[in-house]
Amino acid sequence: MKKSFAFAAAGLALSALSANASELYTVRTSTQTLVKIDTTTWTFTDIGPLGTGNFDFGDLAFDENGTLYMVTGFAGFNPAFHNLYTVDINT
Repeated sequence: MKKSFAFAAAGLALSALSANASELYTVRTSTQTLVKIDTTTWTFTDIGPLGTGNFDFGDLAFDENGTLYMVTGFAGFNPAFHNLYTVDINT
């Protein structure tokens, strides 16, 4: 049986620099909330609203220093609608 979730799973970001990360992050698009997923228990925890206004979720990624970035992804190719943000995973 497959589970379905009410958030954008395409933008999962590992919280560590290895494939064995114990936490993943994604965005619940219906509320534009950052969500942490514990990969041991598969517990989903809301971290908080992203505060970026209305957007279509694009992707999340960590850099080598542990900074989480988010890019918005509005439909179409107009670069004015694509923004890059840093995301605080603690608030």
